[in-house]
Amino acid sequence: MQIIDKINTWLESHAGTNIYRLIPLFLIMTTFIFAAYGIAHLTIDDGNYSLPQWFYGAFGFLGGNGPLDKLNHLVSLQIAAFLAPISVVSTLIYIFGKKLRLWLFLTFQKRGHIIVCGLGLNNRYYIDSELENEKPESNLGEKAIQGHYIDSELENEKPYIVVIEKDKDNTFIEKYENKGVFFLFGDADSKDLLEEAGVKTCKHIIVSTGNDSVNLNISALLKEIIQVKKILPFQQKQEDEQKAFIHISQRALELYADKNLFYGEFFSYYENACRDLFLSKKNLTYGVDTVNSDESVKLLIVGFGMMGQEVAFNALKLGSFANKKKLEITIVDHDPKSYDSFLYHFPKATDIATIKFMCLEILSPEFSKQILDNFDFTYTVTALAKDDLTLELLHLLNSTLSQRNFLENQDTPKPLPPIAVRFLNNNNIDISKINVSMFQFALSREISDRKNIVYQELDKYARALSTHYNKKDKWGGTSNFEKDTNRAAVDHYFVVKKEILEKKKIDFEDVSIELKEMLIDVEHTRWVNFHLLNGWKHKHAKIWRKNHEVKEEYQKHRLHTCLVSTDCLDDLSKQHQFDYKNNDFQIYEILFRLEK
Repeated sequence: MQIIDKINTWLESHAGTNIYRLIPLFLIMTTFIFAAYGIAHLTIDDGNYSLPQWFYGAFGFLGGNGPLDKLNHLVSLQIAAFLAPISVVSTLIYIFGKKLRLWLFLTFQKRGHIIVCGLGLNNRYYIDSELENEKPESNLGEKAIQGHYIDSELENEKPYIVVIEKDKDNTFIEKYENKGVFFLFGDADSKDLLEEAGVKTCKHIIVSTGNDSVNLNISALLKEIIQVKKILPFQQKQEDEQKAFIHISQRALELYADKNLFYGEFFSYYENACRDLFLSKKNLTYGVDTVNSDESVKLLIVGFGMMGQEVAFNALKLGSFANKKKLEITIVDHDPKSYDSFLYHFPKATDIATIKFMCLEILSPEFSKQILDNFDFTYTVTALAKDDLTLELLHLLNSTLSQRNFLENQDTPKPLPPIAVRFLNNNNIDISKINVSMFQFALSREISDRKNIVYQELDKYARALSTHYNKKDKWGGTSNFEKDTNRAAVDHYFVVKKEILEKKKIDFEDVSIELKEMLIDVEHTRWVNFHLLNGWKHKHAKIWRKNHEVKEEYQKHRLHTCLVSTDCLDDLSKQHQFDYKNNDFQIYEILFRLEK
């Protein structure tokens, strides 16, 4: 196997790359020149000089039919005879080297590799991050986010990557072939093609074709091919559970997908982008006082496609930004169908926040009249489908709001409220030059890299929280909803920490009884809102915590006995003999210790 590996590595460096495509041509030309020179001497000396004979003799060396009996007479012919086989071999390597590499890999080396379905923009960024092979950092110890220890020696090796691509004319194929990436052509939801790519022995597979239905079909096929074995409680390793990563753009599909029918970990580029938006240092709460002000937190979302819907969902998931402030969301889009679909899947959204939808054409006079002339939003997020329209909107926002700001505050002009901007393709635009309050989010190179998909960097605290409550690391076998529950708790903790503790300059260990009660209320309200948003309902149960059958039956039907106001928790705690308020506050304590 080491010999095959060395051959494959050598072929990767030599077969079909830009620099080596000149070598066969150079050798052929050099062989021809030396052969032509020698043949010319022979034909002239023999008196049989003719142009066809000269050409035939010169090219004959490349095919092994040169005048070998004359080699001892001319050095040029000896050089030509030496270079001829080298020229032929180098040409064959250039032409067939990639196919030979692929055959060697599929026949002898098909294990521990990475499979990627599709060569779209996000997948290209993911492949680049794997080829760069930067080991993810974690302050939670050596244990990998996947649930098992990383072999540092293997992690530093350049991985073998197999891409299943439908379009043979994709302009990026040659670029990645020259980087050593293998390609299989066809539909990724083909069972035969998946087996040929080696899904049974691969390290993991990234399923992101740009179509949710196709992604789910592949996930179902993977469950059939790999035949996942149920992990017993005493088994600690969860590698098989984390072998496939399935991209789902529509959150509703992930919400209602039956985990028993599919294989792998669901993820979303949109969710990664929005979680980063609310949690990063330069996020929507940057530079805005949401603690001392009594006003509601007002969020404007311009464009309500997949990204806009995910922004709204993550804002609702937080319940309130801080201090239990009421959240008001204004949505602007030219198509009401997207908003209707959002409410259909999340009908409780309007109970959690005040939501106003405005069907307006962006940049229209009506848009300026209803939005810009009465602009009083705390945060703004643009998630339009066209980059040129986004740029026009940013310039209009800057000119209109800056002018109004100057007229109202001539002595000390205030900075504009934060404006988060998503571009589809123009990831390198410096929009801070338009206005310092504007910043980009959802950069493809950041939300698509290996640390956020495979190692789930955003989930490191959620995983630790789950491990604490479950007493063992079972993240791989945890349902999508349970994972989302832990993620929501973690995201809310960091917002509360920044918005309440840091802005009030209070250390967590010095929290007063009054503030502790408020934090418990905020966390419980957030937890209730999150469950309601995901379709859960309240149903009282006299016996709850010690009756696992009742709990399982309730969870199956999305019912929970604790979906009540914070004021009702004391009575519920007495009935169930469990301190629910302390349980809510423990989340802060656990995450605080993890940070330390």
